[in-house]
Amino acid sequence: MSANPSQGPQAPRGKCLPALGLFLNMPMDASGGRLTSRYPHLFDFFLALAARTRETSLCVPLRRDGPPRAGYGPVELPAGVRVVGLPHWSSAPAVVASFHRIVPAAAATALRNIGRWDAVGAVVPSVVGTLFVTIARLRRRPVFLLVRGEKQRTLTWIMGRRLRTLPYLWALRAMEWPVRRWIRAGVPAFVAGGELVHRYAGDGARVHDLYPALSRAFPIAQAPRQARNGGGPLRLVTVARLSGEKGIGALVRAV
Repeated sequence: MSANPSQGPQAPRGKCLPALGLFLNMPMDASGGRLTSRYPHLFDFFLALAARTRETSLCVPLRRDGPPRAGYGPVELPAGVRVVGLPHWSSAPAVVASFHRIVPAAAATALRNIGRWDAVGAVVPSVVGTLFVTIARLRRRPVFLLVRGEKQRTLTWIMGRRLRTLPYLWALRAMEWPVRRWIRAGVPAFVAGGELVHRYAGDGARVHDLYPALSRAFPIAQAPRQARNGGGPLRLVTVARLSGEKGIGALVRAV
């Protein structure tokens, strides 16, 4: 996939900068020469890394040549960023249904590209993330881990507390085992929120909290507003998608 020109200044690229391979379980669509995603702003952090690398490869579930999907926004790639497409999936059940196709393709992608990467990062716990980290460590590449959410709780919210949810929860617990092992061995882990810091903390752990994190385009007030003297309605902003596990209902009840 060809990269789009960057909108901002880029750091000079040279042999001193690393080539980075990233597995992100954030699906993309490729159609008509455009890349789109349901949550394009989630790529901001990773695209910003382009200024610090010689090349950044985003390995993501990629849906090719389908019709445009409502609610999907454009993902603009800076110079030096390329997309490496994996078989498309968008949920845990989809991974299970296409496991026989996703795993061999992901392993082949990692093995085919590992020679050009100086370092590898991957979203874990996940089947594909575990593959990428394992292959990178066997090839003696520096690795780091990305833990974006408490997946067991999120999955329970999405699928409900049903008997059919249990196999997915057991699978997630099994996939968490190598993650804990890598973290205890000193592999750097970047997590989202203090809850995950405590979850993975321990002797030898190098766990870093990425919060707070806002899109570069988010409007930030220059100074606190003056307190209101009664009368007008109060307005509250929360940065989250409208999904059950984000607790928006609890927030509304609290207000």
